[in-house]
Amino acid sequence: MKNNKILLLKLIVPFAAFLLISYIGMYIAFNKIYKNEFQKNTLIEMDNTELVISIEMEKIYTILYTLRGYFQANETIFENIRRTLSDVLKSNNNIYDILYGNEIPYKDGGLFVNSIDPYPNTYDQTSRPWYQGAISKNGIFITEPYVDANSGKIAITLSLAVYTNNSLKGVIGIDFLEMNTILEKVITENQINMITSDGLYMSHQNKDYIFNDKYNVYNEPLFKDAKSLEDPNKSVMQIVGNEWYAIKSLRGTPYKLVIRGNMDATNNRILRMMIISLIIMIIVLIIQTVLAFLVVIPISQMLDKAMNSIDQMSKGNFIIDSQDNENKNDKSGSLVSYVNNMKNAIGKVVYKLQSNLNSINTEIENISSSSEYLSDRTNTQAAAIEELTGSMQSLSSSIKEITSNSLQAKDKSVKIMDTTTTGVEAVNEISAHMHEISESSKKISEITKLIQSIAFQTNILALNAAVEAARAGEQGRGFAIVASEVRSLAQTVNEAATNITAIVEETVKRIDVGNESANKSSSILNTINDLVKEMESELQDITQSIMQEEDGISQMNIAIKELNNITQENSSLANQNSTSSSEISNMSKDIINEIEYFKVK
Repeated sequence: MKNNKILLLKLIVPFAAFLLISYIGMYIAFNKIYKNEFQKNTLIEMDNTELVISIEMEKIYTILYTLRGYFQANETIFENIRRTLSDVLKSNNNIYDILYGNEIPYKDGGLFVNSIDPYPNTYDQTSRPWYQGAISKNGIFITEPYVDANSGKIAITLSLAVYTNNSLKGVIGIDFLEMNTILEKVITENQINMITSDGLYMSHQNKDYIFNDKYNVYNEPLFKDAKSLEDPNKSVMQIVGNEWYAIKSLRGTPYKLVIRGNMDATNNRILRMMIISLIIMIIVLIIQTVLAFLVVIPISQMLDKAMNSIDQMSKGNFIIDSQDNENKNDKSGSLVSYVNNMKNAIGKVVYKLQSNLNSINTEIENISSSSEYLSDRTNTQAAAIEELTGSMQSLSSSIKEITSNSLQAKDKSVKIMDTTTTGVEAVNEISAHMHEISESSKKISEITKLIQSIAFQTNILALNAAVEAARAGEQGRGFAIVASEVRSLAQTVNEAATNITAIVEETVKRIDVGNESANKSSSILNTINDLVKEMESELQDITQSIMQEEDGISQMNIAIKELNNITQENSSLANQNSTSSSEISNMSKDIINEIEYFKVK
C-alpha cells in the first residue's frame, strides 16, 4: 500500500508542478496582453478625442477663412459688417462672439465690430493678444485660455489677419467658450481633460481644478517624467504602480489632452481570468488523481506478482512453479506467464553459458601461458636493445666530439693559412725594400767614387798651384798656403769618400745576403702555405665525412630509440596480455562459481 502511495505521488506531483508553472506563465501572459490592450484602447480614445476636437476646430477655421474672403472684398460699412457677423454667430452655436478690427485702434476712431454687445470706445484692439498674435503669424493664431469678462467663462480666441495687396486691412477674431462642450461629444470610458502648455487644466469635471496652480499637472508625482516623454506627433502613455496617465499634444493648438486613472479594472480582469484558470487546473488535477488511482492499483498488483518471480530468479531459482500459472486470463496472469517464459529462456542460456565458460577457461589458460613466455622473450629483447641504444649514444657522442675537434682544427688551419699568407706577403715586401736599398747603396757608392775622383783632381790641382806659388816666390806665398789647405781638404774628402765607399760596399754585400735570405724565407713560407692549404682541404673532407657519419648514426640512434620504444610497448602489451589473461581466467572461474548458484533443469 505504501508503494502504491509513493507511485501515486510520483505521477501527481510532476503534473501538479507542470500546472503551477503553466499557471505562472498564464499570469505573465495575461498581465502583458491585458495591459497592452488597455494601452491600445486608451491611445485610441486619445486619437478619437483629438479627431473630434480637430473637426470642431476645422469648422471655426472654415468660418475664419470665409470671413477673411468677405473682408478682402473691401467691405467697410459698419452696419453691413455687424449684420454679417451676427448672422454667422446665429448659425454657429459653439461660437460666443466674432470680432473684426482694422489697423487703427478703436479708441482713435478705427473700425471695430463685434456680433454681441458693443465694446467701449476706449477699447484698443491693436494692443490685444489676439490681434498681435494674428499679424505675427502666417495663419490662424490661438490665444492662451482666459476668463471672458462678459460671460465669466473659460474662453479662447482664434484670430486671422486680413491682407489686401500685401497690406494689412484688419484682423478677424472668434471667441470660443467652454472646451468641455467639445470633450462631451467624445464617447469614452475615461474622463479626458485639456491642459495648457504649462500644465494648467482648461477643462475638468471638478471646476476647482480649472486654472488652479495648486492642481498643475506637472507638479503631481504621477507626471514627474511626463515632459521628458512627451512627443508632439503621438500619444504617450505611462503606467506608474497602480496608476497611469496619457498625454497627447493637440495639433494646431498650444493645448494638450490628458487622461489619467488606475489599473483596478484591468487588474480585476486579470484576477478573474486567473481564478477561472486556477479552478480549471484544480479540476484537471483531480481528474488526473482519480485516473492515476484507478490505473495504478491494478498495475501495482501485477508488479507485485512479477516482482515475486523476479525475486526467485535473483535467488538463482529458475525452476518454474506451477502455481504461477494461475489467473492467466487477466493481466497479472499474462505478466506472470511472460516472466516464467523469461525464467525458462534464461535457464537455458545459463546452462549453455556454463558449458562455454569451461571451454573458454581452458583456452584462456593456454593463452596466459603463451603470454608469459612472450613477455619473458620481449623483456630480454628490450634489455638487449637498451644496451645497443646506450652504445649507439656513446658512439654518437664520440663522433660529435670528433666532429667538433675537426671543425676546430679546420678553423685553426684556416687561421695558419691566413697567417702564412700574410708572412709571405711581408717577406716579399721586405725583399722588395732590400732590393730598393741595394740599388740606392750602389748609387751612393757611385757618388762617393765621383767624390773621390773630384778630391783626387783637386789634390793634383792643389799640387800644381803649390808649384806655381813656389815659382812666384814671395808673392805666391799666400796662394801657396791656400793651395796647401785645399790639398789637405781634398785628401780629407778622399779619405772620407774611401771610407764611405767601403761602408757602402759592405752594406750592399749584406743587403744582397739579406735579400737572398728573404727570398729563401719567402720560398719556404710559400711551401708552408701550400701545405696548409692541402691540410685545410683534407680537414674539410674529413669534417664532411664525419658529419655524414654523424647524420647516419643519428638516424640509426633515432631508429634504435623507436625500436626500443616499440619493444618496450610490446613488452608492456605482453605483460598486460599475460595479466589480462590471468584476470580473465580468474573472472571465468568466478563466473563459473557464480553460475553454479543458479538452479536449472
